[in-house]
Amino acid sequence: MQGPPGERLREAGGSDFVTRMNSLYFDLCSNRAQNHIKAMGDNFRDPDLVQACGGSFLHALNAARDPDDLFLLLSGATWTPSDQQLTKLLYRMAVGYRVLGQLAQAEISIEKALAIVPDDGELEKEKKRIFQCRMGR
Repeated sequence: MQGPPGERLREAGGSDFVTRMNSLYFDLCSNRAQNHIKAMGDNFRDPDLVQACGGSFLHALNAARDPDDLFLLLSGATWTPSDQQLTKLLYRMAVGYRVLGQLAQAEISIEKALAIVPDDGELEKEKKRIFQCRMGR
């Protein structure tokens, strides 16, 4: 999307196109993070593989969370994630951080998700799993 071809594509598609592309990019990064979480869970007995998947997980998260990346990709965009998209990403962050043993980050992520969607059963379950990891269970 950088350079003259991307500029022509943005001009031809207009602001609706740019907005939709940003939303799709965000969802793609969030889904990539989920795939890495699954890979970490599938390979939990191999710490080296979990850490390798964890690096890719963090890369996907950073791409989804960094609005500068989105706006560099699609300059002129004013899109922001919906509460549903953001909650899903925050939940995935909490799970991934928990699997990686980064419990402080997991707690921050799940609390942010719960601030958007209070009393959500699945978010509460993840909060409990994080707490149990903190207690060594």
